[in-house]
Amino acid sequence: MQDISTTLRGRIGSEPSMKHVRGDICVTTFRLAITRWRFTTDARTGNASYVEDGAYWYTVETWDTLASNVFRSCRKGDPVVVVARPVPNRVGRQGRDRSDHRSSTGPRRLDTISRGDVAVQKEWRALDR
Repeated sequence: MQDISTTLRGRIGSEPSMKHVRGDICVTTFRLAITRWRFTTDARTGNASYVEDGAYWYTVETWDTLASNVFRSCRKGDPVVVVARPVPNRVGRQGRDRSDHRSSTGPRRLDTISRGDVAVQKEWRALDR
């Protein structure tokens, strides 16, 4: 069996929550939203374009040092790139089964979050005209 890794780019859709398991080992979990796009053509004008069509949702789980760094550095709405090993879970809701993908590694912001805390701020500048 091969170990498959996937890269997901999206925004954090829930505040990261951290819990401790087995002593000092911590786990941080958050939801990741990835915008779903579809191609459409306007019947009146014939113009074609991509439009937003909801979102794909993933549960991301991080462990140990990365988990504490994610918990301290990431907030709901932050853009992240997640490199992860997807783990399929079966989730039943109101009698219906659906597949939920839980990623077992964590986000990387400029490849530094795995090494320590990361603080990102938006800088707004007036455009020179």
